[in-house]
Amino acid sequence: MALAFPVLLYLIMGMIEFGQYFYIKHCFESAVRDGGRYAILANATQAQLVNTLTLSLQQANVTYSSSWLTITDLTAASSVTDISQVPAGDQIQFTLSTTYGSIPNAVRPLFAMTGVGISSTKVVNAIYITVKE
Repeated sequence: MALAFPVLLYLIMGMIEFGQYFYIKHCFESAVRDGGRYAILANATQAQLVNTLTLSLQQANVTYSSSWLTITDLTAASSVTDISQVPAGDQIQFTLSTTYGSIPNAVRPLFAMTGVGISSTKVVNAIYITVKE
């Protein structure tokens, strides 16, 4: 029991930590896809895009930060600050990216106990490419 319990405990903590990481990664992918689908509409605004991202990430108990979002107009090869200024027909790339340590509700029991696991510098990102309508 004394030999098996620590191994079992580390295994359970690792499952919790890596499970949450993959859940948050999936939520980032879902949020950027939802935001991108909304932002390609001809009458979409930047505020509506941010609201869509915020609501989508709230479902995973993740607080959205505007510094996570990068929008690139691939056709014009330029960075975009307002989605409503992108002309129709341009290809747009939405990137939602941050480090795992900047997500306030991330649970890392294995890393806290052993220093092994998902570090705070691990990048969580999602990319969605589409064409503006």
